[in-house]
Amino acid sequence: MSFIGSPTYALSKKIVNILAPLVGNMEFHVRNSSDFVQSITNLRLENDEILVSFDVVSLFTNIPTTLAVEIAKKSLTECNNFQERTNWSIQDVCEGLDICMQSSYFALRGKYFKQIFGTPMGSPVSPILANLVMEDIENKAMSEFHHPPKVWKHYVDNTFVVIKLEYLQQFFNFLNSIEPTVKFTKETESDGVLAFLDVKLTRENTGYLDYTVCRKPTHTDRYLNFRSDHPLQHKKAVIKTLLCRAERLTSSEANYKEEINRI
Repeated sequence: MSFIGSPTYALSKKIVNILAPLVGNMEFHVRNSSDFVQSITNLRLENDEILVSFDVVSLFTNIPTTLAVEIAKKSLTECNNFQERTNWSIQDVCEGLDICMQSSYFALRGKYFKQIFGTPMGSPVSPILANLVMEDIENKAMSEFHHPPKVWKHYVDNTFVVIKLEYLQQFFNFLNSIEPTVKFTKETESDGVLAFLDVKLTRENTGYLDYTVCRKPTHTDRYLNFRSDHPLQHKKAVIKTLLCRAERLTSSEANYKEEINRI
């Protein structure tokens, strides 16, 4: 549900401004698909390595509020310049977070309900907390597992991983043991192909990765009807967006031409 206008909306926005600079500073974080393909352009796989995607099951609603506040407090404590952004103390921020996490409610058929577990969907602060929790989990995974993956990239609750096949199941079990409520699923490459975000990755014989735009089997190629009453600039923006994506997310001239033909 939309949190705009809710009692804790303004407080959530204030806390977002304080916490946002703490997110995305690690080497594992990718901002978008373009950032991701740039990071794997020169990646070369060995024969005993496998492409894997670990996804979190319902991340927002499975993060305990106490864990979210605890990790936010830890991140603020380790930040050297957070006081430049606010005159609040760490305790003030944590109390504000607790209020936001404990005050999620909605109405249904004349009755009011309160969310008693997990970060609230729709709250401005939830994506920030989800990222902080994910970064804390991946820090532990990469530093404590005896044979960590060669590559780990994450975007919110989706991860792209390159790991030796012999350690895959052990690492998967370890990953699911870090936080009891945060559980991962895994998807391994099929015939050398794996999708991550909207990028289709294909392992080449050389060990390098070929990539292009990925679409799900259920994709209909329907975006915005040109005869609809939307402003003309919106209709043009659809084409511009697709062309930009084709340019940024294709690794070869052949892939680019194929995508342009489809557009």
